Amino acid sequence: MFILLAHQMHSQDQQAKAYFFTAVDQYKSGNYHQALSYCQKAEEIIGKTNARIEAVRVKSYYASDDIIKAKASLETFLTLKTDEQLLKDIAPYIAKIEEAEKEEKRRQELAAKKAEEKAEYDRTHTTCSLCMGSGTTNKKVECYTCYGAGKVKGSKKTCQVCRGTGKGAVTYDFFGGKKTAGCNNCHNYGWIREKETCPACHGEGKRTITKTCSKCYGKGDVKKE
Repeated sequence: MFILLAHQMHSQDQQAKAYFFTAVDQYKSGNYHQALSYCQKAEEIIGKTNARIEAVRVKSYYASDDIIKAKASLETFLTLKTDEQLLKDIAPYIAKIEEAEKEEKRRQELAAKKAEEKAEYDRTHTTCSLCMGSGTTNKKVECYTCYGAGKVKGSKKTCQVCRGTGKGAVTYDFFGGKKTAGCNNCHNYGWIREKETCPACHGEGKRTITKTCSKCYGKGDVKKE
């Protein structure tokens, strides 16, 4: 019975070590959640934690930006029996965690200050009635490409009446003299320019100009009167 119990304890100890070493490997690979999971399994097998397990937890929690749990594991680590080398390995985390706590406190204070300033700003300001909070105003002006016509001269096209000759119908006078009239469609040019939709205003004749609001100067809100 004693031999069987000793064998079982040895087997559990080996399994706990395997979980611990896996936790170390997972931490080194950046898999902090997995590292913590294997630390938990190792602790469950041996029935308690130890300095080496807590050391991995401190590093993993800190690397995961979970400063609260990192501090808790550090405090547990400092109550456990350890060797000098492991203590040197964890010692820098004491300062790191303290600095992280201070930084978190600064962030919280800054966030609270900004929230207070915003609340005060919202209390004393209202949406700009001119731009309705957009910070810009739009104004319709005459299109400077087509001068408000909505049409522009297109490319030259061959006159379909005179086929590009610029000449009209041929007539004969009383004495048989030949007369050639000019083309009334293209005015003897042989080509015409058909008007096309203005590409700038798309035929509207007006363009929209966006400017910074002159009332709120682009902020979108103004001080309450």
